Amino acid sequence: MKNKAKKNTIERSVQNMQSKSKSFGKANWLTVTRLILMVPFILFTIVISALRFHGGFIGAGNTVSIVSTVFYAFCVAIFIVAMVTDLLDGYIARKTKTVSTFGKIFDPIADKVATASMMILLGMVNVVYFSLIILFIVRDIIVDGCRIYAARKNVQVEANTLGKVKTLLVSISLIVIAILGPYLITLNFYWLILLNAPLMAGLVLAWWSGIVYVKKYISGILSEMPKMDRPDSKSKDGGEDSDLDDEEKNEDFTEASDTSKIKDDKDKTIDFSKTNIF
Repeated sequence: MKNKAKKNTIERSVQNMQSKSKSFGKANWLTVTRLILMVPFILFTIVISALRFHGGFIGAGNTVSIVSTVFYAFCVAIFIVAMVTDLLDGYIARKTKTVSTFGKIFDPIADKVATASMMILLGMVNVVYFSLIILFIVRDIIVDGCRIYAARKNVQVEANTLGKVKTLLVSISLIVIAILGPYLITLNFYWLILLNAPLMAGLVLAWWSGIVYVKKYISGILSEMPKMDRPDSKSKDGGEDSDLDDEEKNEDFTEASDTSKIKDDKDKTIDFSKTNIF
């Protein structure tokens, strides 16, 4: 009997885990996978940065450079896989109708973490201007901060076409720069400018779409504020007005009870005086 009970509890726990995983959705699991992939990416970036102090430049012929190039190739492969998951999770969520609040918040965050990590790596190997990286990161901090605050106020803004084009352009630009950058930079300085031109166009689209997002978030938050601050809801739900009415009723009740007590005392004194005439 005990063994059967244990088996039943184990089966129930497995079924609960399966139901939770199904409710969480495949698209959200892809988002989590993309975030997990950034852990080895960042570790490999740190290794590449350390090797550069010992002459480990990408594309050079010494042993340290070969090791650095291998880690760099791993980072590029991880980034490509992360971008593929970024395309798949949105498609799966829309197809299976499993769009969730988790995906709306963490999918763009995972995307920004991946692109920012790749930009920092490319800036470290001198194929992307750090000024572009800073402008991208500042834009993402502003937009994602507004997105998280708006989500707390139950305000959701759908991704527009401009933002999707920006994401696709930036992702493709980073992949092309990551593959060709370390080799083209040694040929001519103008190759670097030409290589960064699509990324510059992506930066313009990023700030343009960012301004559109922020405006929508602000208007959505302002439209929700009157609903939360209505005086009618306070009086209906037992707010300040109802509290004042209750206090007035209590005061009237106490006054009435006091007057009734006084009348009773007078009646008692009169009755006492009548009984003690002699």
